[in-house]
Amino acid sequence: MCTALGQIAESLNDDIGAGLQPRGLRRYDITQLTHGVSYMNQVNANARITALDVPLRNLTSTINDLQNQYQLVTVSDEDGTWHPMSASQEQDLDQASAQQDTLTGLVSQLQQSNHCPLPPAS
Repeated sequence: MCTALGQIAESLNDDIGAGLQPRGLRRYDITQLTHGVSYMNQVNANARITALDVPLRNLTSTINDLQNQYQLVTVSDEDGTWHPMSASQEQDLDQASAQQDTLTGLVSQLQQSNHCPLPPAS
């Protein structure tokens, strides 16, 4: 369980945290966010950490909404172009950020209650 919690914590930071940019959206950010939720759901399915089921489902739904809205308003932009966000996208981004914070706190609590070792300092 500790390994799975560590992997989820890392993805929350590296994939979700890095993908949530306040100034706009790039195709790369959406890819990073969808990869992150997919990876965390896979890890959680294997580890069966039921306490994370609902918060992960909520974050996945928000990221999927964000991706669907993004695809509606953009054309191919592999060059990393920033696109201004709609009010709905900004709301989803804020919601995803709050859900990320909730999950990060929950993972931290589970790591402590399971006496998981601290991750190595980077």
